[in-house]
Amino acid sequence: MPDKILYISPYLDTDTSFGGSIVSWSNLNKLNDSGFNIISIAISRTYNSKVNYSINASKNKFNTALYNLIGVSGRLSFSGINRIKKIITKENPKLIYLDSSYLGKLAKIIKINYPTIKIITFFHNIEYDFEINRIKKNQYQYMPSLWSAWLNERKAIKYSDQLFMLHDTDSNRALKLYKRSADFLLPVTLPSSSGLDIQYQLNNSSQFSFIGFLGTAFYANTEAAKYISNYIAPLLPEYNFIIAGKGFEKLKSEIHGDNITILGSIDSISEFYNKIDIFIAPIFTGGGMKVKISEALSYNKPIIASSFALIGYEKVIDNLNVFIANSPNEFVEKIQNFKVLSNPRELFINNFSNESVSVSLIKQVKRLYTE
Repeated sequence: MPDKILYISPYLDTDTSFGGSIVSWSNLNKLNDSGFNIISIAISRTYNSKVNYSINASKNKFNTALYNLIGVSGRLSFSGINRIKKIITKENPKLIYLDSSYLGKLAKIIKINYPTIKIITFFHNIEYDFEINRIKKNQYQYMPSLWSAWLNERKAIKYSDQLFMLHDTDSNRALKLYKRSADFLLPVTLPSSSGLDIQYQLNNSSQFSFIGFLGTAFYANTEAAKYISNYIAPLLPEYNFIIAGKGFEKLKSEIHGDNITILGSIDSISEFYNKIDIFIAPIFTGGGMKVKISEALSYNKPIIASSFALIGYEKVIDNLNVFIANSPNEFVEKIQNFKVLSNPRELFINNFSNESVSVSLIKQVKRLYTE
């Protein structure tokens, strides 16, 4: 039996509609498939039967804010930390994978109490920058989170044996902020089975009429949807725009137009991708790496997106399947002139499927695992 690895995450939710959860489950599955003996721990607001251990997280926003003010984040509480310590003692792992830089305080506690255990921390974002962006959007209720993000990321940097990040942009930012860059880049990937239920392929026809955007309605995606309705859709009345994602059904009074359909939560992702011809992502704020870009590629959909939305996807920007647009006129021009589909799914398989990075991930973990 291989030595154990504990995988501790605040994002192993049973609802996998948001990007962070998709990334967390995907990385856990890659490690499970690699032959390591993985023990999964979810820090969750509801009991999670899909993992080995489920740690209760507070459902009270006031308590969460108080914990953030004293430097405890990532849904953790003191009781949760104590439970994790008991699990570590029981399972006796050789390595612990912390699935968020919000868990920096936990990294410190582990390193002090179990100095022989190796620690990997995976950065979903540079969370300090993510929190700054929320404050700039007048979401002042997240001030405690800003403090906690800065404190925990500093501790994650200090007490982790290795840092995993999504892309060079985050790695360079970490170096500037915290004087340490990534040891390994682990981009967003999805199972190769993603997108296989696509019902049809586009041909070389110019009859493209449905343009889609999909994402949970947090501030960056809400801004993107408003950008579509205010600046892109009015210039393309001959096209139909479909905006879907949890929470958008509440924003129909703000996001609307004669050629715009708001779906909100959807039962079938496949049905959405089967409906659209082109996926667009006019996203200019937020953080991380946009999971929906990889997902759209898996469904063989061409992408037209902002430079910001394509951070981490630079190597597949080919002006054949993936295009950059940073202004309304650029989006309009790319949509109107799009005529030929090559094979976006091939870009997904070669670069953003689980299999495309599993070998390098396993080597990186084994290198630390055997030190």
